[in-house]
Parts: sequence; structure tokens; C-alpha cells
Amino acid sequence: MGRVIVPDEIRRQADDMTENFRGYKDALSELIVVMEQFAETDTLQGESWDSMRAYFSNHKTVLRGMLCIICQGIEDACTLKQCAGDELLDEEEINEQIRKLTMRNQECQESIGNYQRLLCNPAYAGFLGWWARWMIANYEQEIDTNDRMITLLEQKLECIEEIDAQTRCLFGQDLSPYILQGLEALEGAWNGNGFAVQTNQEWMRMINEAWTDHVKEGTRIGLKEDGYVAIVGENGTVYYGGDQGWFAEEDILLKKYGCGIIATVNLLLYMSGRTNLTQEEYMQEVREFLEDDWSARKELENEEGYYSISMMLYTNQYFKHHEMGYTTMWELTQADMLNNIQEMLSNNLPVILDIGEGVPSGYKIPDKIEKGKGEEEEKEIENGEEGKKGKKEREVAYQGILFYAFRNGEYVPVQNCRDHYVTVTGIREYDREDGKHQIMLEISTWGKKYYMDYDEYKAFIELQKEDSGLLNHMWENMYNNILHIREENR
Repeated sequence: MGRVIVPDEIRRQADDMTENFRGYKDALSELIVVMEQFAETDTLQGESWDSMRAYFSNHKTVLRGMLCIICQGIEDACTLKQCAGDELLDEEEINEQIRKLTMRNQECQESIGNYQRLLCNPAYAGFLGWWARWMIANYEQEIDTNDRMITLLEQKLECIEEIDAQTRCLFGQDLSPYILQGLEALEGAWNGNGFAVQTNQEWMRMINEAWTDHVKEGTRIGLKEDGYVAIVGENGTVYYGGDQGWFAEEDILLKKYGCGIIATVNLLLYMSGRTNLTQEEYMQEVREFLEDDWSARKELENEEGYYSISMMLYTNQYFKHHEMGYTTMWELTQADMLNNIQEMLSNNLPVILDIGEGVPSGYKIPDKIEKGKGEEEEKEIENGEEGKKGKKEREVAYQGILFYAFRNGEYVPVQNCRDHYVTVTGIREYDREDGKHQIMLEISTWGKKYYMDYDEYKAFIELQKEDSGLLNHMWENMYNNILHIREENR
């Protein structure tokens, strides 16, 4: 019996796996923290306690190995969900269709051969040659159609193989043998007087190497890393999504206030499967978008950015017109923001995120923003000039949120931004050695990939709410939020 791919069932199982993995991860992380607190207690002295501390250290190594497997499982479950597609695939049925089409092509080839032989007879060719040639043309056309259908069916088989391979790759970072060795070592560690200290064991070395990689790379949930909207410039530069700055000469309003329009065009291109364009092709898409959505042009002419309500209305209209099966809603609270972003990314949906105006507050940012040597100088964004609203200069000082570039294995602050739309393409979570859990939002803006620290973003939002009273509290809930895309039947 062949393999059968049921997308809804795969997505449900992937969601269940992710939920279970996250529960296990939280439990193991808490256990490690408790063990470290106990082991670091200064009042516990003596040889026995020293052996206990070493025993706990070995325990922590085993638990870290389990965490590595769990985090890999979270990533694999996300990829599996994205590979599931929307079509029920039955391997046995597809192979049968290919077999029938192949046999039909053979019959057509035989018929073509028969007619070609008849055409060798001058009498037949003169009297019924037109019929033979017409039949040959029909058979050749049918073969061509069948070949295209066979190609499509073979692509469906490749999808089945890809999904099956992804399933087999769950727990691809298989530390299980080393974890079992560690558990056996822990079980036999007691010698009657204390715990035997183990160091430099193979199982410890393998787990520690995996943990080092995990701390460095984190756990990523997001769109396929090489699958976002790639735009090739005239000089061969590949951009990560569009840049409103490309329109500086032809449309200064779009250059100043067009970040929401760029984010929307990026979203629609990605969801339509158009992820590779030239810069000119992309710019033409933006021009056509402005012709299609009169509200976007009007808001630019009013020296405003694309309103979130306009974005929601247009994307809903677009999805309905193209029968894509999605609806959008602009969220009004941050209660489930991170969960909603994770859900959308795991469903292969980019997330448009709005960064608020940055009202005066005590939010602290570095006075100097480091620039990487040899790197192109980053654009400086002051008072919303490149943001979505571009409000006139005010006497008060506004604060922003830091954007980071990932360079040489580190997040380097390169940009202070406010009043701006970005597109979230991924989330990276890190379990740091110091015990801190760090969440970085991977974003597309100005044709580049940057990162935002999620904790810094939450602080940015909360301080705006605190400093401007109840009305601004409600206002900032709307400004600092996401365009939530859901399937229609959900």
C-alpha cells in the first residue's frame, strides 16, 4: 500500500508535536534552573556535597542533550507543516495515473507509426493523407498533454517523498545513544559513599558539542530561509524584500512614507508564489498596487503612511478575489502576539508588524550604534522620515526600537527605528549560558534582513503606554501590532 498525505492531519499532528515539545522544553529548563540553584548553595560544604555537585553537573549535561533534541523537533515540526501543502496525495493512485498515461502514450505512438506507414503508400497519401496527418497531429498533441500531466504527477510524488523525508528527519540530530549512555552513567554513579565524578566521557563530549551549537544557532521557526522574496538589482545584489528608497527619484512620497505599501506588496508576492523578481519587476508591482488601491495613494498624498485598516481591507479583498482561502484582521492587543506570529510563520505566512511612534519615555538605547567595518553604512532614520507616517518635527524627543544585524555570530545594533512597518520572516530563540531566554524577530525592511529583540520591543510598547495615559495606552495597542492572517474555515 502506498503512502497517503493528508495535509490537515499532518498540520494537526505537527501542531500537537510542537505544543508537546514546548511543554517538555519548559519543564526541562525549569529543572535545570532548580538544579543549578541547589548546586550553587554556598552553605553546602564537604566532600559529599562536592560529589553531589559533580553529579548534578552530569545531570545537567544529559538534560541539555534532551533539550537539543526537543528544539530540533520544534524546528522539524514547523518544516513538516510547511511541506504538507493543501492537496491530498495518494501515492498508489498517482502511480496508477502515471501508468495509465504512459500506456496511453505508447498506444498513441503505435497509432502514429501506423499512419506514417500508410502515408508511404502514394495512393493512400493522395486520397486520405489529410486524414492521416490530422490524426498524427492529434496523437502528438495528446502525447504532449499526457507528458505534462505525468510531470505534474511526478512532482506530486516528489512532494510525498519530501514530506516523508521530513518525517524521517525528525530528531535528525540523534543524541539518543549518548543520552542513554549518560543516563546509565548517572544510574551507576553512587559508590556507597558518594557519587563518582565522570569527566571527558564520549557521551559528555557529544552532548556538549551539540549544546554549544544550539546556544550559538538557537531554534528557528519561520519561512524557509532561502524562500522569501528575493529581488535582484541591476548590479546583481540580491535584496531581502523591497525598499521604498528605490522610488526616491520618481515618487518622494512613496520613498518617505511607503513602508506599509512595501510590506503589503512583499506579503502578496510571497503568498502568490512570486519570490524571485528583478528590481524593475518589483517596482512595477508597487506601481500597479498603488493604481489598484486608491486609499494607499490618497494616504501618501496626505503625507501619511498606509493605514493598518486600509491594509486589512485590501488584503481581505485580494485574498477573496484570488480565492486564496484567507482572511486578515488587525490585532488590537499584544496578549497573544508571539503565539500568533509563531502560528503564522509555521503556516508559511509572513507577518506584517507595526512599530509605534515611540512617544517620549525613559526607554534606553545605546548612544552610539556600531557600524561593521567594510559594511555599507546603514540608513539613519530620524523622526520618522523613512517611517510610515513622517509626522512633522516636534520639540519633544522620540524614542525608537533597535534593529540588529547578525555579524560574525553576534547581533550588532545598527539602526534605531520607530513609526514603521516591517515583515517578520522568522523567530530565533536562544537558551543562553547565563540562563537568559532570548527571542529575536527576524525581519525584512529596506531590502535587508535585520533582527529585533522581542523583549526590547515589549519594553518599547509598555513604556509608551505608561507615559501617555489611558488614551495612548489604547492607541499604542493598535499601533504596535500585527496583521493576523487566518484560513477562512478557522
